[in-house]
Amino acid sequence: CLTISSDEEESDSSKKQCSQNGIGSEENVVTEVRKKEPNITEETESPEEAMTRGVAGGGMDFSELLDCPDLEKALLQCRTVRIGSYKVVPEEKVVISEYGIKMKVPSPKG
Repeated sequence: CLTISSDEEESDSSKKQCSQNGIGSEENVVTEVRKKEPNITEETESPEEAMTRGVAGGGMDFSELLDCPDLEKALLQCRTVRIGSYKVVPEEKVVISEYGIKMKVPSPKG
């Protein structure tokens, strides 16, 4: 499972300390993840016109760069990917390089 998140979501300082030290029960982690599972309903889904194909700006188009066979990168076969409250099975391996992260996931609308 690949989770894109921030430490700001941590509400308890002891949770932060455990995650920073790498110490903690795997059972507790699974329980905490289940509590955070989103319930996507029609009211919480974004309108289709609000969906974009990517993030604009930044000056360079990294999509072609990340596909370059000469670039040193890591390919991760992930069971699930979570972006905010959206959890999904990726359509292909997640690519991580010094230039960014590339993942292909289906739209929430399908």
